[in-house]
Amino acid sequence: VDNSHRSYWEGGATLRLGYVAPDDDAALVVESSVPGATLLPAELGKEAKPLGTFRDGEAAWRTYLSRPGETALVLADPERTIIVLGTTDEKHLQALASALS
Repeated sequence: VDNSHRSYWEGGATLRLGYVAPDDDAALVVESSVPGATLLPAELGKEAKPLGTFRDGEAAWRTYLSRPGETALVLADPERTIIVLGTTDEKHLQALASALS
């Protein structure tokens, strides 16, 4: 049996929602039960670099420089990981993330 077509999400469930931000740039929300060690490289790219944190109340989102031109915010807990990423301005990503947490 050829398993080369297997994808990372077979280890859990993943929901993806695309948005157009107020500046007409793209934003994507990914919520998944796939382990972060598998999910983050698949969604952010293997070269993603952590930059800092964004706090929304009690939630602490980790900020990443993702693929060229993309910023990502990641909120991880034992049950799920939420990623908000896109080419839109970081303030739009933070507003979207705040609405989710």
